Amino acid sequence: MSTIKKYKSYPYEVKLDAVTKVLSGESVKSVAKLHGVVDPDYIYVWIEKYETYGEVGLKRKLRNSSSLDKDNVIRELKMENEILKKVPTHSKKGGKRTKFKVVDALKTKYPIGKICKVLNVSRSGYHKYCKINGRRKNNPSETKS
Repeated sequence: MSTIKKYKSYPYEVKLDAVTKVLSGESVKSVAKLHGVVDPDYIYVWIEKYETYGEVGLKRKLRNSSSLDKDNVIRELKMENEILKKVPTHSKKGGKRTKFKVVDALKTKYPIGKICKVLNVSRSGYHKYCKINGRRKNNPSETKS
């Protein structure tokens, strides 16, 4: 006979009250018992979320929400700025080829998929460019004298 483990969720008010009591000096075990929290470790997790994100951290599920991580957002914006600075805006010819050269230059620093997304080109197009460009470089009839 298998047992199915049920997870209990706690309302925002319980989480906030528990966190404020623990931060004011009460013991985690006594607060857990008072609020009927099954595992006192939950309160430690709530405290960490509260200290990181404030009260919002107790309201939301943070599983897939990278937008709350300020450092991550800042890092992404800096990456986008650096990528966009590499693309010449005054150049009329080149287009995608110019963008693919930028991807090539930055691929060791940033993920190819993210660079392509910022430059609005497809990853498959970039890989096709590399394949064609690689053949030209390896073809001895096309080497410059």
